[in-house]
Amino acid sequence: MAICKGCGKRILWIRSTGGRPIPCDPEPIPYKRGAGGRDRIVTPGGAVLAGTFTGDPDEADSYGYRSHWSTCSRADKFRAGRPQTLPHD
Repeated sequence: MAICKGCGKRILWIRSTGGRPIPCDPEPIPYKRGAGGRDRIVTPGGAVLAGTFTGDPDEADSYGYRSHWSTCSRADKFRAGRPQTLPHD
């Protein structure tokens, strides 16, 4: 298991369907697919789906992972050198 260089927590790397690595929190979470779901779920096969993470496995469609970018306390450290989009007036 890898360690995040920003926050020091464990991460699981999942290769996206497009071939890019996605850092994820290592604990699988039950989720329910559906339009209107605000969560982004990374499947073990690397697809990124819209849905809702649920705490109830009986209501879940499957298990997936949460992107570590959404939980990392130091995610901004990795965005520092990238151009930022400014809001329009």
